[in-house]
Amino acid sequence: MDVHQQHIKHAKQIIRTIAASAVLATCFQGYVSAKEMTPAMAPLLEAAKGEGELNIVWGSGVMSGAIGVKRFQAGFNEYFGTKIKFNFTPGVSFPGMANKAVEEFAAGKTAFSDVAISSTIATGLYYRKKTLMSVDWAALMPHVPKSVIDRITAPDSTQISILAHSPGIVYNTNFVKKEDAPKTLKDLLDPKWKGKIGTTPYAAGFGELGDHVQWGREATLNFAKSFNKNVVGLMRCGDYDRLTSGEFWIFAISCSPGQVRLKVAMGAPLAQNIPLDVLITSYHNLGVPKNAAHPNTAKLFIAWLFTREGQTVLYKNKGSDLQLLEGSRTKPILEAAQKAAGHEFFDYTIRAVLGQKYPKLRREVSKIFRSR
Repeated sequence: MDVHQQHIKHAKQIIRTIAASAVLATCFQGYVSAKEMTPAMAPLLEAAKGEGELNIVWGSGVMSGAIGVKRFQAGFNEYFGTKIKFNFTPGVSFPGMANKAVEEFAAGKTAFSDVAISSTIATGLYYRKKTLMSVDWAALMPHVPKSVIDRITAPDSTQISILAHSPGIVYNTNFVKKEDAPKTLKDLLDPKWKGKIGTTPYAAGFGELGDHVQWGREATLNFAKSFNKNVVGLMRCGDYDRLTSGEFWIFAISCSPGQVRLKVAMGAPLAQNIPLDVLITSYHNLGVPKNAAHPNTAKLFIAWLFTREGQTVLYKNKGSDLQLLEGSRTKPILEAAQKAAGHEFFDYTIRAVLGQKYPKLRREVSKIFRSR
């Protein structure tokens, strides 16, 4: 290669670098820059330094468990210039932890976790029992549009959605070919899947169907009864080792598609489909218990999750982020499914969960699955 060609090659590399930088700048527009303090954050940061710790309890398969909490700790401390210790203890299911939190609050005990996590299942319990603090999230995150804040918070500002996902159908690629894999929930009723399917004992994803325009209560119950004939066993969301081992070939309805993406990236023989007859956007939510041991650190941690750095670590831990923020990696996944289905997602926000037409539907379906 002569000198002239080398100059041309070098110039092209510079142009590509500048272009990539411009794309990144555009993607992350709307995030708080590293170490940028909002007026509401400054006093909270000082209070958090005084607390020095954060207790986190959720399942070992949630947000990469202990490893994920270490990543959160490292990212949080790097961002704020602190040395706060994150203590992780493996927990039970979201409903189980919500019930424990309510019991502790009623007994006047210190909360076992400084952050309360929920999905569509436990959100209502926290709200009804009023165990969580009301927080002015907009003041802590002025970079997030008010329309987004309103969309992702509870009416009393006690819970806020940190990531979105769409419940799906997960399958083991060693046993199920891509072309044969169920593309809709109704495909799961095919007799060839009898004895091959696992589902959750708490009927994750089924409560939402009651409010879905294409389903409703009666259609959901009828489907659950037929679906149960093909179900061979029950498993918790996130227990994908039972799927990779071949105990189940298919798992539905999945409530942690991001975790599947992470496992696939590590070589697991898994794949998943968003059912085209049920496009639902569900959320993971966080809140701070009124009886938290380290409430200031908890509020600051949640606010940090809405920074560019926080969302990056969140995706690394969970395989999902908030599709409403610029640069989201979840957004194009949802857009592709919407295009394939030809209709829009049902956005199952916190407010939608609290306004359920059939709040007991999930328990009704759970009873069907447990009666096998």
